[in-house]
Amino acid sequence: MTVVKRLWILLFTVLSVAVHGEQVYFQNLTTDMGLSHGDVISSLIDSEGYIWAGTVDGLNKYDGTSFTIYKQVAGDSTSLPSNYINCIYEDSHNNLWLGTNGFLVRYNRDKDNFERIPLAYGTAVIEIYEDKTGHLWLGCLYGVYIFDWPSRRLYNPFEGAIPPDLMSTCVSIVEDSKGTRWIAFQRSKGFGLLALDTKNRFKRYGKDVKERKLRSNMLTSLMVDKNDNVWIGYFDGGIDIINTNTGRMRAFEPNTQKDWKRLNVADILQLPDGRIMIGSGNEGLFIYHPQTKSVQQYQPRISDRSLLSNNLTDISVSEDGIALIGCWGGRYKFV
Repeated sequence: MTVVKRLWILLFTVLSVAVHGEQVYFQNLTTDMGLSHGDVISSLIDSEGYIWAGTVDGLNKYDGTSFTIYKQVAGDSTSLPSNYINCIYEDSHNNLWLGTNGFLVRYNRDKDNFERIPLAYGTAVIEIYEDKTGHLWLGCLYGVYIFDWPSRRLYNPFEGAIPPDLMSTCVSIVEDSKGTRWIAFQRSKGFGLLALDTKNRFKRYGKDVKERKLRSNMLTSLMVDKNDNVWIGYFDGGIDIINTNTGRMRAFEPNTQKDWKRLNVADILQLPDGRIMIGSGNEGLFIYHPQTKSVQQYQPRISDRSLLSNNLTDISVSEDGIALIGCWGGRYKFV
């Protein structure tokens, strides 16, 4: 039995408790165990079963027993170009991509090193997404681009339609069942969300867009659920949900006493069983049950089976349904 297989069994046991029991238990991956830094920005379980964690000080690969840490090495062009890892993504060809400041990076599994793809000065890759046609989308500090792998070039899908100076940081990209790409921004002028269909027609959503009004242009995350609804997370503004069939938008307000319109949303993800995980920037983790419309909240406790921080940064899930949660000012958890 290999180390990676032992990892899958360990994670599956933890997941079984989380899915089938009333209580959710968390397992820690911490700096005490070898994690390079306690502030985790992005995470992923890849096709080979490794856990990857991008932090403010290095990239970590966990094999179920120990961490391998990757950092920038002066004079080595096959090392990381930066120790600050904004995002991690695995495409349909099992290529592992990283977003850093100034570079898109591809991990070379055979040589255990990295290919740096330089971007325009000052550009940071915040989000990576592969659409149904195989195009790789990059959400950047100054707009959104499509990356052409053979030519190593970037293309602006909105060139000539939206002036570049109107766009700001692209934080999230998702796709619904019809092939429409939903693209979220922070601080863009006149809009916070773009919906681009398969015929390259787009709609703007924004605080001042009367027919498609958002409560704010400060978006943080997007998620498409199993019913093809688009969930929109706001910075200190709660969650809106768009029905992609009717175009109608409604506020997420489950049957609780909480003022959900003030929630600082960090990330949103739906588990295979239909439950929805909402990571917040200051109130821990919420798990929403769509059938009962009930919500459970999880915050740090003394127990090592709880969250390590109320400030969550990232939630991801593997094909096997294993959820990973990154914490800021804490360490790292998986459930």
